[in-house]
Amino acid sequence: MGAKAINVSEVTQIASVLGVSVEKLLNVKEEESIMHKFSFMGRVENEKTKEKIELLKTIIDEIIMLEEYVDEEN
Repeated sequence: MGAKAINVSEVTQIASVLGVSVEKLLNVKEEESIMHKFSFMGRVENEKTKEKIELLKTIIDEIIMLEEYVDEEN
């Protein structure tokens, strides 16, 4: 399962929904944001399952980042 890169049209739509400029949305902060605390007991042996967990971690981190960004604007 491959990861999909976000395209310019999608970034523009996200910026529009959030009511901010694309430049503001793409601005990378220097400070480290709070990352997810996603963990569980045991070990994952299956490689496909490991890949899916990593994808979930990425999605969770992106949601947290967007929520923090919206909170800063309010």
